Amino acid sequence: MKIGEVLKKIRLLYSVSAKDLAHDINISPSYLSEIENSKKTPSLELLNKYSQIFEIKVSTIMLMAEDYSENKRKSKPEMFIQKRLIKILNKHTDELEEN
Repeated sequence: MKIGEVLKKIRLLYSVSAKDLAHDINISPSYLSEIENSKKTPSLELLNKYSQIFEIKVSTIMLMAEDYSENKRKSKPEMFIQKRLIKILNKHTDELEEN
């Protein structure tokens, strides 16, 4: 999953509008949209702001976005955790998007 997708799902999970989040992290709603649609890459500063707002570690965000198909040296426990986190995130945000 791309980092923008992860960030969007986190925002949806917490039921925060894109407009409100853009205001809170001091960027334009259009720039946030570009990030969430993986057209732009978020800076580390922006990831830190997400981390603070949603009380989720940057390392957790990065773990969910990491592409394990490219790096086969990752341990099975790390891959297991990533898959579980993504499954939980997808399940809850898919339900939110349907409503």
